[in-house]
Amino acid sequence: MEVFMILRQVVDIIYQYKALDYGICAFGILLLIYKSFKINIFQFIKNEIDILDVLIVSLGMLYFVSFLRNTQGMEVFLKTGSVFLLYFLGRVYGEEVFKYGFKVAIVSYIIVYANFIARVIEYAHYYATGRCFSFEEFGIRNSGGLFHYKTDLVVAMIVAMIFIYKYGKSKLLKYITIFLIINLISFSCDARMGQLIVLLEDSLILYDIYRCKNLNLSNKVQMNVKNKHMFTNIIFTLIYISAFLTFIVIQISPIHIDTFNNYFSEEFYWKTEKIFHSRHVIIWDNLNYYSNQSLLTRLLGIDLCSDSIHNAIGDRAHCYYLKLILSIGYIGVLTTIEYFRRIIIKISKNSNRDYRYVCYAFLIMFLLMGISMESIEYTQMSWFPFLFMGAIVTSSNIQNKKISSKK
Repeated sequence: MEVFMILRQVVDIIYQYKALDYGICAFGILLLIYKSFKINIFQFIKNEIDILDVLIVSLGMLYFVSFLRNTQGMEVFLKTGSVFLLYFLGRVYGEEVFKYGFKVAIVSYIIVYANFIARVIEYAHYYATGRCFSFEEFGIRNSGGLFHYKTDLVVAMIVAMIFIYKYGKSKLLKYITIFLIINLISFSCDARMGQLIVLLEDSLILYDIYRCKNLNLSNKVQMNVKNKHMFTNIIFTLIYISAFLTFIVIQISPIHIDTFNNYFSEEFYWKTEKIFHSRHVIIWDNLNYYSNQSLLTRLLGIDLCSDSIHNAIGDRAHCYYLKLILSIGYIGVLTTIEYFRRIIIKISKNSNRDYRYVCYAFLIMFLLMGISMESIEYTQMSWFPFLFMGAIVTSSNIQNKKISSKK
């Protein structure tokens, strides 16, 4: 498992060799099969099945049905399916997943400092010559260092800071790396959503440090957990209400009537273009097409690949939440909301602070990157979050059984 987690970080650097992506996916399947035999998977399913497992299987089935509607979405389906595979890999390995962090943190240090050196060289060359290197096809501010693109670079830095903070041994080195080096790398490019997430992860780390120093009474911890559950349920009730209101608005608002360019002036388009980089047109036009489909299509989604066809820009969705409703419809959206509600409660119930931090940190990355990217379709953004979510379910269930047996 530790080799798998290490390779997950390294493979993204040499993205152009697609065989490596397929290879690591095959490796994950072999690990799942091996562990399934080792733990007696049929007994595990009989005794350990959780409602979250059912929700993940349901989502997988919804994506599969969507794939069948247009088989050109094969690549998207395989990437999305691999995410659910990682959840179950986490389920069968359980707490073992959390115990391999130190070696992964070492690799994280190497990736961070290698990219720091690369960015320094890139900028030195740029200011010395006024030109980018030939491999910097997107320009200095869109360059990804040793990675393909700026987004890949910043996501790698976020993953690294999570592992380094929780598993790095030297406090001085890890704090310099996180708060100085990783922030410098992340703000050396224009990955705006990634930069926001880096700042939020910085805040989460500072909060975790503060809590570690001031958390003493277990009774207070228990009270906080109960309050968190109530708060989580309130928040997700509001999210459910917002989802239903969104479904209604899609059908009765101007978005249902016409496409963006027909409804708004060219002047308005250019005013908003600098902020949204055409995402506003992609979202509007796709929802315009979606809202004019049959009720059955709106319930189950259109397909996994035609989002780039149904907008004037001719580009993909660039948003996990838009792609979610296009791919698996109203039913898929509601199932996904319920999954995240239950996983957050499951994380909050876990008694291990380190486990909770890692899961929350990866969840923040996945959900926020979803605003500007189809995060579930990018293995770099989705594999670690779902691996650790699967592991936390197993860990929390084991803890609950121990508590029940003591009673």
